[in-house]
Amino acid sequence: MLFRSTHESNQKYEEKFKNFANFNYCGKSEVDLKKVKKDLIQKSFKRLLCEGGPTLLNSMFQKNLIDELDLTLQVKLSHANNLLKIVQGSIVEPFVNLKPYQVIQHEKTLLLRYLFQGHRL
Repeated sequence: MLFRSTHESNQKYEEKFKNFANFNYCGKSEVDLKKVKKDLIQKSFKRLLCEGGPTLLNSMFQKNLIDELDLTLQVKLSHANNLLKIVQGSIVEPFVNLKPYQVIQHEKTLLLRYLFQGHRL
Protein backbone atom coordinates (compact mmCIF):
# COMPACT_ATOMS: atom_id res chain seq x y z
CA MET A 1 0.00 0.00 0.00
CA LEU A 2 1.29 3.45 -0.88
CA PHE A 3 0.27 6.29 1.40
CA ARG A 4 0.61 9.90 0.26
CA SER A 5 -0.31 12.75 2.58
CA THR A 6 0.88 15.99 4.17
CA HIS A 7 3.33 16.29 7.04
CA GLU A 8 0.69 17.96 9.20
CA SER A 9 -2.25 15.64 8.69
CA ASN A 10 -1.43 11.97 9.09
CA GLN A 11 1.93 11.24 10.66
CA LYS A 12 0.02 9.62 13.54
CA TYR A 13 -0.96 6.77 11.17
CA GLU A 14 2.58 5.95 10.11
CA GLU A 15 3.36 3.97 13.25
CA LYS A 16 0.09 2.04 13.04
CA PHE A 17 0.50 1.01 9.38
CA LYS A 18 4.29 0.98 8.92
CA ASN A 19 4.43 -2.82 8.50
CA PHE A 20 2.38 -2.87 5.30
CA ALA A 21 2.38 0.67 3.91
CA ASN A 22 4.97 2.87 2.23
CA PHE A 23 4.66 6.46 3.48
CA ASN A 24 5.70 9.54 1.55
CA TYR A 25 4.80 13.03 2.67
CA CYS A 26 4.22 15.34 -0.26
CA GLY A 27 3.77 18.84 1.05
CA LYS A 28 3.61 20.53 4.41
CA SER A 29 -0.05 21.55 4.70
CA GLU A 30 -1.41 20.58 1.25
CA VAL A 31 -0.58 17.51 -0.82
CA ASP A 32 1.55 18.42 -3.85
CA LEU A 33 -0.31 16.34 -6.42
CA LYS A 34 2.31 16.83 -9.13
CA LYS A 35 4.96 15.52 -6.73
CA VAL A 36 2.78 12.49 -5.93
CA LYS A 37 2.35 11.72 -9.63
CA LYS A 38 6.07 12.13 -10.31
CA ASP A 39 6.93 9.90 -7.35
CA LEU A 40 4.59 7.13 -8.52
CA ILE A 41 5.85 7.28 -12.11
CA GLN A 42 9.42 6.98 -10.82
CA LYS A 43 8.30 3.81 -9.01
CA SER A 44 7.25 2.41 -12.43
CA PHE A 45 3.50 2.83 -12.03
CA LYS A 46 2.11 3.25 -15.53
CA ARG A 47 -1.59 3.68 -14.68
CA LEU A 48 -2.75 5.63 -11.66
CA LEU A 49 -6.23 5.55 -10.16
CA CYS A 50 -7.16 8.36 -7.83
CA GLU A 51 -10.36 8.20 -5.83
CA GLY A 52 -11.57 11.13 -3.81
CA GLY A 53 -14.21 13.74 -3.38
CA PRO A 54 -15.08 17.00 -5.11
CA THR A 55 -12.19 18.98 -3.60
CA LEU A 56 -9.52 16.49 -4.72
CA LEU A 57 -11.06 16.21 -8.19
CA ASN A 58 -11.06 20.00 -8.53
CA SER A 59 -7.40 20.19 -7.49
CA MET A 60 -6.47 17.54 -10.04
CA PHE A 61 -8.39 19.38 -12.78
CA GLN A 62 -6.68 22.67 -11.85
CA LYS A 63 -3.22 21.02 -12.08
CA ASN A 64 -4.04 19.25 -15.36
CA LEU A 65 -3.35 15.81 -13.86
CA ILE A 66 -6.37 13.92 -15.23
CA ASP A 67 -6.56 12.15 -18.56
CA GLU A 68 -9.61 9.99 -17.88
CA LEU A 69 -12.76 10.36 -15.78
CA ASP A 70 -14.83 7.36 -14.73
CA LEU A 71 -18.26 7.96 -13.20
CA THR A 72 -20.66 5.49 -11.63
CA LEU A 73 -24.26 6.69 -11.70
CA GLN A 74 -27.25 5.30 -9.90
CA VAL A 75 -30.38 7.46 -10.07
CA LYS A 76 -32.01 8.29 -6.76
CA LEU A 77 -34.54 11.10 -6.49
CA SER A 78 -34.26 13.47 -3.56
CA HIS A 79 -35.89 16.64 -2.28
CA ALA A 80 -32.58 17.84 -0.84
CA ASN A 81 -31.35 21.18 -2.15
CA ASN A 82 -27.79 20.77 -0.88
CA LEU A 83 -26.61 18.07 -3.28
CA LEU A 84 -22.88 18.11 -4.05
CA LYS A 85 -21.31 18.54 -7.46
CA ILE A 86 -18.50 16.26 -8.55
CA VAL A 87 -16.11 19.25 -8.48
CA GLN A 88 -16.00 21.53 -5.45
CA GLY A 89 -14.29 24.91 -5.60
CA SER A 90 -13.62 27.45 -8.30
CA ILE A 91 -14.63 26.83 -11.89
CA VAL A 92 -12.14 24.74 -13.82
CA GLU A 93 -10.27 26.88 -16.36
CA PRO A 94 -9.71 26.31 -19.16
CA PHE A 95 -12.95 24.42 -19.70
CA VAL A 96 -12.36 20.67 -19.56
CA ASN A 97 -13.04 18.93 -22.88
CA LEU A 98 -14.26 15.38 -22.25
CA LYS A 99 -15.00 12.80 -24.92
CA PRO A 100 -17.39 9.94 -24.08
CA TYR A 101 -15.50 6.68 -24.51
CA GLN A 102 -17.48 3.86 -22.93
CA VAL A 103 -20.91 3.28 -21.32
CA ILE A 104 -21.72 0.10 -19.41
CA GLN A 105 -25.07 -0.68 -17.84
CA HIS A 106 -25.35 -3.17 -15.00
CA GLU A 107 -28.80 -3.51 -13.48
CA LYS A 108 -29.71 0.05 -12.32
CA THR A 109 -26.17 1.38 -12.52
CA LEU A 110 -24.42 3.19 -15.38
CA LEU A 111 -20.64 3.22 -15.63
CA LEU A 112 -19.45 6.14 -17.76
CA ARG A 113 -15.89 6.53 -19.00
CA TYR A 114 -14.67 9.81 -20.47
CA LEU A 115 -11.29 10.62 -22.01
CA PHE A 116 -9.78 14.06 -22.03
CA GLN A 117 -8.96 15.64 -25.38
CA GLY A 118 -5.64 14.32 -26.65
CA HIS A 119 -5.56 11.24 -24.41
CA ARG A 120 -4.98 7.86 -26.03
CA LEU A 121 -5.38 4.42 -24.52
